[in-house]
Amino acid sequence: MRIFLLLTLTLNAYAGFEVGNGGGISENNILMAYRQLAKPLKFCLDFKLCFLSDRENQVLKKIYDTLEIEYGNSHQVVFKMEKEMPKGFFRDKYGNPRLAVTFSHTGSTIYFNRQLLYFSPGGKKRDISIETAFSILIHELGHHHDEADHTFLNDLGSKVVKYSLGKKWRLSPPSIPIFTEIVNIKFDKGNVSQDLVFIHDQLKSIDLTDKIKKIMKCETPKNQLLGFEVWQGSWMRITKGFQKIKLNLRSFCYSREASILKKREGDTILIGISTSYPNESTKLQITNLDLNYIECKEDLDKCLDHRIYYNLNKLGGNL
Repeated sequence: MRIFLLLTLTLNAYAGFEVGNGGGISENNILMAYRQLAKPLKFCLDFKLCFLSDRENQVLKKIYDTLEIEYGNSHQVVFKMEKEMPKGFFRDKYGNPRLAVTFSHTGSTIYFNRQLLYFSPGGKKRDISIETAFSILIHELGHHHDEADHTFLNDLGSKVVKYSLGKKWRLSPPSIPIFTEIVNIKFDKGNVSQDLVFIHDQLKSIDLTDKIKKIMKCETPKNQLLGFEVWQGSWMRITKGFQKIKLNLRSFCYSREASILKKREGDTILIGISTSYPNESTKLQITNLDLNYIECKEDLDKCLDHRIYYNLNKLGGNL
């Protein structure tokens, strides 16, 4: 038997995490990295698997410990054109353009130079990826703790991204210019991980991670869902005007009573996507999403289910 749960989300459902005034792919990737920043920082700090020096570890801990204060600024991440700011604001002392600028105290606004979000200083076309956004944000937040060495902060951001982010893959349909992106974040010494699930159209990125976690279930209510991975995905044929994506999930549930971690494959998310070209725009946009969660309850072999048990006295950190 399988249990189906349906969650319908219109575009307005994603307006709750609007920071600054961004709108395109690069802006949205930066905002979503900002929202998820605690996860890779916690992994590096808790499990010492990111090969940080003592100095790097101290700065990263300061950043992590003050994230609550940073998030208290509802306009902490802002996107501006160079002409909107005082002359020289987005320039270094040599006159070179800068992608991001902030000040030295915790909670300071981080200003991103919109002119460099889609083109390099040399004019080459680009987008700011999720991984790059994590690295940039760590760099800028390091400045909030009196760290002025740009090379040091670049290295710190690169290490966190390299060792805390796992696989990354994209799933694109053959007929329309949208795609699903999966980025993996490790935690609990690699025994548990969390996939970040994004849907991109031609103008924006939509983070589905928390929406999927909200409707997923463990075998019993007493177990705690720690994370999930997408181990397989495919685009399905168009049905009633919807493009559909099927994501097969691997869940990580912790049993407090037995002190064990259960890893299970078998549950599925079906994502229905409506798209349009609003107001005669040439850019295809997602207008509605339907999330169907299919929980595998019985006949687990048919649900491609198997279980692996880790005997754990306790899980590291507050997961």
